[in-house]
This record gives sequence, structure tokens and C-alpha cells, in this order.
Amino acid sequence: MSADATTSASFTDTVNILVGEEETPFNVHIDTITFKSQFLTTACKKHWLKDDKTIRLPDIEADIFKLYAHWAYTD
Repeated sequence: MSADATTSASFTDTVNILVGEEETPFNVHIDTITFKSQFLTTACKKHWLKDDKTIRLPDIEADIFKLYAHWAYTD
């Protein structure tokens, strides 16, 4: 994440993403994971996001999402 994105990001709003058939949980900051993903930006909009702030991605492998989350937090 660039310095500009970090300074303007809100690190208080989180979302729980359940990944894969096993529903491996990832509790991540919305601003961080949506910064470079139009798909996750759309998935995190109020009309798509459930009241419990949970997104299910059953077709994604947990190891792949873990790589994306690591990249999103460290880029």
C-alpha cells in the first residue's frame, strides 16, 4: 500500500472473509483489501455486505487469498 493510501485509510472497519470450502477466516481491514481490487470493493458495499460483515469466497483457495492479503498489506 502506498504512503498516500496508508495515510487516508481507515483501519477501524474490518470484514470477515471466509475463504474456500473449509471457510478459512480472514479478518481484514476493508480499506486495505479493497484498495486494489474492484471485486472486493463491490463485495464490501453496503447492499452486498451482510449485517455481520462476512463475505464468503468458496471458489478461492485459502493459500491464494493469503497471498493477496499479504500483498495488499505490504505493497
